This record gives sequence, structure tokens and C-alpha cells, in this order.
Amino acid sequence: MWEQGAPETLQRCLEENQELRDAIRQSNQILRERCEELLHFQASQREEKEFLMCKFQEARKLVERLGLEK
Repeated sequence: MWEQGAPETLQRCLEENQELRDAIRQSNQILRERCEELLHFQASQREEKEFLMCKFQEARKLVERLGLEK
């Protein structure tokens, strides 16, 4: 037996459920985008570190060579 107002309550629950699903989808999309940004940032930081390590090694070799020339 349906209570008075039960169809409205069910409809309201279904609407709230859909709103929550939409909010979760939107939140997941934002998190995916942020994750993508972080992965790009991490890759650029790794490239910069490799570049700086290479320059550091070049500078170290130059200092060693100049020390030997003294």
C-alpha cells in the first residue's frame, strides 16, 4: 500500500540521487583534470632537473680542468 505522499517522496529521492550523481561526476572530472595538470608539472620538473644536473656536471668538469691547469 502506498502512503499518502509516497510518490512525491520517491520522486524527490530520485531527483536528489541524480543531483548527487551529477555532483560526483563533476567532482571526478575536476580531479582528473587536476591530476593531469600535476602529471604535466611533474614531467616538466623532471626535465628541468635533468637539464640542471647536466649543466652542473659541465660546470664541475670545467672547474676540475681549470684546477689541473693551475
